[in-house]
Amino acid sequence: MLTTLKNESPFGIGNIAKVVVNGSQDYYGASSIEKFSSASPLSLTHEDAEGWLDYPTQFKPANFWFKDDAVKVWMYEETYDNWQDTYGADAVLAFYHSGHGNMDSNGVFQLPMGGKWDNRDWAFSNNMAFGNEQARYHFWSTCLSLRVLGGHDPIRTWHNVNKGMRMIFGYETTSVDNPNYGKFFWEEWRKNKSFSQAFLDASWRISNGQAPSVCAMGKTPQEANNRLYNERFFSWDAASRDYYHWRWFYASSVAADIRAADAQLVMPKDSKIAILGSDNIEATLKRLTSALGYGKKSMANAVIDKQGNYYLKDKNTNLFVGKDGRFDAKLATPNTENHNQIDTKKAQKIAENILSNHNLNQGVTLQLDNIRYENACTGNTVGSGEIGKPHVIGTTFEFRQIINGMKAINADNGVVRISIDNDGTITHIHNSTREVIDLSNKPRMSPNKEPKEPNQTDYKGIITPSGDFEAAFNAQLDRFVKSGAKSDGTKSATNPTSIKQSEIGYDLSKDYGKVVARRTYEIDMGDNCQKLYKVQVPILD
Repeated sequence: MLTTLKNESPFGIGNIAKVVVNGSQDYYGASSIEKFSSASPLSLTHEDAEGWLDYPTQFKPANFWFKDDAVKVWMYEETYDNWQDTYGADAVLAFYHSGHGNMDSNGVFQLPMGGKWDNRDWAFSNNMAFGNEQARYHFWSTCLSLRVLGGHDPIRTWHNVNKGMRMIFGYETTSVDNPNYGKFFWEEWRKNKSFSQAFLDASWRISNGQAPSVCAMGKTPQEANNRLYNERFFSWDAASRDYYHWRWFYASSVAADIRAADAQLVMPKDSKIAILGSDNIEATLKRLTSALGYGKKSMANAVIDKQGNYYLKDKNTNLFVGKDGRFDAKLATPNTENHNQIDTKKAQKIAENILSNHNLNQGVTLQLDNIRYENACTGNTVGSGEIGKPHVIGTTFEFRQIINGMKAINADNGVVRISIDNDGTITHIHNSTREVIDLSNKPRMSPNKEPKEPNQTDYKGIITPSGDFEAAFNAQLDRFVKSGAKSDGTKSATNPTSIKQSEIGYDLSKDYGKVVARRTYEIDMGDNCQKLYKVQVPILD
């Protein structure tokens, strides 16, 4: 009989509190801004922060969650960042900020605020100091918050700010405005992943056109490295800032070749609905444990959560099987000490063999669509200090499911990912493909009649054979990008500066698959701020 999995606390302790965002125990705090004092609005940052707060505050209450004009400069500067021992970015162990972000050529991180304080509405990292009071973990859910390329590195931006931090989470690139970062972080963490792995994987579920990054600190190189790859419970202990280790995901140049930004969108000849099968989860679990080498003893240790997801832990391996049939399997701990990048063709051959050997391509057609590199770098501030050379420590091959001649285009559905370290060891397999049992001209429910999802756009601008792609995309984009007035009454600037990706394929996020056109825009928000928006419209015959 399977054991029901209880929610696991980020402190490794039991459930002791209900959700509370009004305490003073100094565990959690968050700020989110959708309406800025002097920057253009965003749409989904409140949902982002709520998703991050929602899970851990069932164990320990949050001190605060400030929104919009309540988010001001005093929260981020030394004098008041632990105001009344309750409020501010250094008043809590783990702090989450969702909003705009930018970094200048000198490595100074910049944050537009929701309201003015001291006649100022921008915060700058060179005026901050964190970790000398409460903070140990900062999550910056913004663009360009933890840059690692182009002459930038975490030491350059954050060392003078860091007074005892253990980990910093952010982005090398412009990021997508999306409500699910915080929620997905905890979903990935519950699969027995470290903080850094959960953060990187959560971002990749939203878009593979952005580069999430994580940095950890320690007294020795070994301590910093261990924290970066293995820490998964919050600790109050301050960390030394002698050594910094950081890691990030980045799609290879192959991805750009596969998806040219100026690709012509061509109306498909046949946009039938894909009727998807329902997986027998227990049968899937049994098949996977056998194929992946788990013994009967491991099977006996499987647990199920209240949502119907299965978890299995066995020494250094983990298996998660979702109620929808998707699975994540950690098969081995990657060797992060081997900096000699494996030959890509050799690694691809290994990945393709795994597809066949583990029957991952059984009943589905797969096509290589992306190659992701996991990069790492180190640095120290001992003596005159030193920054190491970035290196690749792992390669992931992303295979997309092909249905009726078109690929699945969700970041989080219809994909197999196989990760390989530089030793040639398979370290991780992810599979979210779906069985297609039929193709139909009629969906079970017409897409334009579906109930509106919370915080999502209505299906306006549906494309038909005589439809206009640009008009349909613009109708959706206008609903995401708020072009109204700023808090100060001036008009906001929201102009698409480039189209980063255009594609047509199957959306498999529902209980059936529908053909959609999707485009990713980079929007110039004015005031040196940019944001990515993913816009999707259904295609109907």
